Amino acid sequence: MNFPESILKGIPNKDFLSADGYPLAYLFEFKDKTADRQDNNLETSICWKDDKNTINLVLNQKKNGELQFKAGVVPIHRSDVDRIKKLPRVRSQFSYERDKNPNLNNPYHGNLLLAKTCNKILRTYIQTELAMSCQEIITSENMPMHNKRFQKVFCDIIQLLKKFKKNS
Repeated sequence: MNFPESILKGIPNKDFLSADGYPLAYLFEFKDKTADRQDNNLETSICWKDDKNTINLVLNQKKNGELQFKAGVVPIHRSDVDRIKKLPRVRSQFSYERDKNPNLNNPYHGNLLLAKTCNKILRTYIQTELAMSCQEIITSENMPMHNKRFQKVFCDIIQLLKKFKKNS
């Protein structure tokens, strides 16, 4: 299967960021979803960055009526994930997938996978490597379509167009 060049990981809140604003390793915590998985893997959710719409979808994703990723999203190059995946001690224990779950309203959803048998030291190492691979944080404030000032100007333009159309 062909995978895009980047993945995205949503950041629920600022508790997942260091004091200087970098993602912490536990952002990539692998969870046990044994009820849903038959392959003896732990998982952490990601989105595959198939196109420019992926970032908007993740930034606007809601859970229980609230934005799920209030602190933004981090892109990671797949080449960085592949580099980690190819390390000798990691090779057979770490992988990724595209999740085709039809119950999710997210066509970009995927998972990073870790063998349940992976020891805690190696798990922490992988999570740290993933966090260290993050080069930027994309938030609603630094995305043009989410920038509050841009939104206000855009809404003002729409209102003017409606008035103009009404008066024509």
